[in-house]
Amino acid sequence: VFGCMNVGVTTIDCAAGVAITIEGNGFGPRGDVVLVGGEPCTNLTHGAVPDSRLTCTLPAGAGLNQEVRVLDVSGGSSNVLHLSYAP
Repeated sequence: VFGCMNVGVTTIDCAAGVAITIEGNGFGPRGDVVLVGGEPCTNLTHGAVPDSRLTCTLPAGAGLNQEVRVLDVSGGSSNVLHLSYAP
């Protein structure tokens, strides 16, 4: 079962290219995709405990309430959270 994700901060004052960390469970050891505003994060890494933490680099773009979603290798999807960031 794919776990839920929890982003602790929902509004950040930063530009694209800044790393964000997503904590939760059930992410799996590899192969996940993180989408922010429909665009994939880059440089995705899994934490030391692979199913509980993902870190990735924000894609280019900006806006309020951008959807953040994690997709696993089998096509499962996390709940949607929202993140606002500046260019």
